[in-house]
Amino acid sequence: MARRRRPLIWLGGGVAVVLLFALIAPLAVVVAAAFFPSGALGISSEEWVAGAGSARAFRYVLDTYGTHLANSAEVALLAGGLAIALGAPAGVALARAEGRRSARLLELLLTLPLAVPGLAVAMALLSAYPGRGGELGLLVAGHVLYTLPYAVRTIGEAARASRLGPALEAARTLGADRRRRLRFVLWPALRRSIGTAALLALAVSWGEFNVTFLLATPSRGTFPTALYLTFTTNSFPVAAAAMVLLLAGLVPLVVFALLLGKSPEQGA
Repeated sequence: MARRRRPLIWLGGGVAVVLLFALIAPLAVVVAAAFFPSGALGISSEEWVAGAGSARAFRYVLDTYGTHLANSAEVALLAGGLAIALGAPAGVALARAEGRRSARLLELLLTLPLAVPGLAVAMALLSAYPGRGGELGLLVAGHVLYTLPYAVRTIGEAARASRLGPALEAARTLGADRRRRLRFVLWPALRRSIGTAALLALAVSWGEFNVTFLLATPSRGTFPTALYLTFTTNSFPVAAAAMVLLLAGLVPLVVFALLLGKSPEQGA
């Protein structure tokens, strides 16, 4: 039986490698363009910011779009914090109410924004709060709509896997008050999933573009909108440098989230 499955495993692995290469190769070209002359990559572009080992493109991006970088960090931290503050209790409540029709409906509504285009969400927010475009609060609200589902799902699945409901009930029966149940039962069971959810929320917010494109203004733009500007108004090496800076903030968050999520220890 194992021998019969071996060709399918090899075929699936080959397809996965091809897809991985197809995804990474374009990014590798863009990253290389930030450090090597664009002519060496077969790309015709302005050479004043190119050159092996040159930092001019990075200095230009930081000088021109440094405010956007700071705005992205501020929005991501606020949106990520709100996603955890709202998503942790929601995920636990939905896990404890598993099987109820109302819980399934609430979870569906929470994940609905992921199926709606970001531009549609932005237009809805601007219609609901006219004249608020570019305000920090509206930007954070738009990002929370996309980060909250990840927090709820990640923490909720961990609560289900650890059978948190019966554990809390047993602690309450043994006389533990709410503070002790939170400290000795809830937090140990969910701390890794909360960390994973926080990293995912930061990563989603850091790279979010669609909803920000309409909600932002030139003075309150985030770095993904600056990346769009570099690709439409600057040379390719400048855009490549901006992409490297975006990835420098995004990749570590995703890697740490995967490592934390794969850990066999769940709050031990």
